[in-house]
Amino acid sequence: MSNTKILDVKYDHSGVIMRISPVLILSGDEMIIVDVGMPGRLDLLDEAMAKEGYGLVDLTKVVITHHDHDHFGALAELKRLNPKIEIVASEFEVPYLEGRKKSLRLTQAESLYDTLPEERKEWARNF
Repeated sequence: MSNTKILDVKYDHSGVIMRISPVLILSGDEMIIVDVGMPGRLDLLDEAMAKEGYGLVDLTKVVITHHDHDHFGALAELKRLNPKIEIVASEFEVPYLEGRKKSLRLTQAESLYDTLPEERKEWARNF
């Protein structure tokens, strides 16, 4: 039997409160997290898990749905903290997760950057 918990992770991004909802799946000996959030924000995921009585080192697998930075950005940091964790992702995502290909979202953002009003460009650079 499995148990699923939706975690609530909020963070401030240049004055805008953002929210992600990683999913924690507990099944037998497995503790699986679906998506891990922004780079440099693993502490927020750790806090959300602690509220449920768990820690990042308890995780056995991480499923990455796609390579947007708010879904996989903290993956490298998590792997350093928990080297035994198994990473699960589609073959399509692997070159992006490994940094061999530039993110499709980043490519899109770069192509649109010059069309932004000047007052939005700083926010876009920080995103």
